[in-house]
Amino acid sequence: MMDQQTEHQTSKIVDKVRSYIADLFTSELSNKHVYHNLNHTRQTAEACAEAAEAYSLEPAQRELLQLAAWFHDAGYIRTYEGHEDYSIKYAQEYLRKEGYPDSKIAEVVRLIDSTRAGHEPKDLLEEIIHDADRISIGKKSFFRKAELLRIEWEVFLEKHYKKEEWHKLQQQYILSTNFYTDYFRREYGERREKNINKQRGEVKKVKKKKAKDDDPKRGIETMYRATYRTHIELSAIADSKANMMISINTIIMSVIITVVGGGFTLTENAFIENLRYTVPICILLLGSLASVIYAVISARPNITEKKVDMEKIKNKQSSSLFFGNFTQMKLKEFIENMQVLGSSKSLLYDSMSIDIYYLGLVLTQKYRLLRISYNIFMASLVLSVVAFVGIFFYTQLNMR
Repeated sequence: MMDQQTEHQTSKIVDKVRSYIADLFTSELSNKHVYHNLNHTRQTAEACAEAAEAYSLEPAQRELLQLAAWFHDAGYIRTYEGHEDYSIKYAQEYLRKEGYPDSKIAEVVRLIDSTRAGHEPKDLLEEIIHDADRISIGKKSFFRKAELLRIEWEVFLEKHYKKEEWHKLQQQYILSTNFYTDYFRREYGERREKNINKQRGEVKKVKKKKAKDDDPKRGIETMYRATYRTHIELSAIADSKANMMISINTIIMSVIITVVGGGFTLTENAFIENLRYTVPICILLLGSLASVIYAVISARPNITEKKVDMEKIKNKQSSSLFFGNFTQMKLKEFIENMQVLGSSKSLLYDSMSIDIYYLGLVLTQKYRLLRISYNIFMASLVLSVVAFVGIFFYTQLNMR
C-alpha cells in the first residue's frame, strides 16, 4: 500500500486516471470479468507503488508507472485477446485530452505494451510493471485467482479444461513465470516457491485420483464383488419363496387331512352323497402335495462334488473356489492351488468366472423348480374352485 509520502508524490493526473478507470470499469466492463477487473488493476497499481518506494524512484518515474498500471487492462472492455492495443488507445486518448506531454505518453504506451505475454523487460520500469502484473504467483490467493481466470477463459475464449489439464497448465505457468526485480523476489519469492510445491502436489493428487479411477483392476474386482452379491441375494430370495410355498401347502394339507380324518367317512354311500366335497378336496390335496415337493427340491441343499486338479483349473474346466470342489483335495494340494491362483490374475479371474457360471446354473435350476411349484399351486387352486362350483350347481339343479 502507498504510504503518506507516496501519496504526496502522486501527481494530479494519476488521481484523475484512477477515478476515470474506476468509473470506466464500473460502467462498461462486463461483470463476467471475474479476474481482469478493477481489483486486479488496483492490485497492480499498488504493487508498482510498493516497488517504486523500495527503489526510491523519481516522482516522474512513479507517475509513469502508475499511469501504465491503471491503463494496462482497460482494453478488456473492448476485447479479450489483444486487449493491450485497446489499452494503449484508451491511454493515448485520455492523456492527450488532459494535455499530457507526448513524450511521457510514449513512455506510458511503452510500459503498457511491455505487459504482453512473452515480452522481456528492457529496463527497471518494465521489470516492475511486469512483476506487479503477475504478483499473484507470490501470494496465497494464487489458487483462488487461478480459478477465476479459468472461469474467464471458459466464458470469453470457450476454453474448457479438465481438472488435470488445468493443474498442469497452472504448474507450467508458475514455473515459467518469475520475478525480474530483486524487490519482488525478496518479498514474494518465498510464497511463489510454496505455491509451486502446492501446485505440484495438486497435479500429483489429480494424477493419482485419475489412475485410481481408470484402474481396470478396481473395475474388475467391483464387477466380481457385485456379481457374487447379486447371486447370493437371488439365492436367498429363491429360498424365501420356496419356504413360503412349503408353509402354505403344508398348512393346507394339514387342514384337509385333519378335517377328512376327523369327520368324513368314505363309505360307498357317503362317497356318492359327498362327491361335491370329495373331488375339489382331492384336487387341492394332490396339487398342494406336488407343489410342496417341487418347493422342497428347490430349497434342498444341492452340493456338487467334483474331483479338481491344477490341470483342470489351467484348462478352465473347473474351479477350486467352490467348497464342494476343494473339499475333495488334500490340504497341501488346496494350499498349492490357491498360491498358483494368487500369483496369476488371469487364472484367478477365470476361476471366479467359472464359479459364478456354476452359481448361475444352480440359480436357474432353483427358479425353474420354484416356478413349477407356483404353477401347480395356482392350477390346483383354480381347478378345485372350478370343480366345487361346478358340482355345487350340478347338484342344485338335480335337486329341483
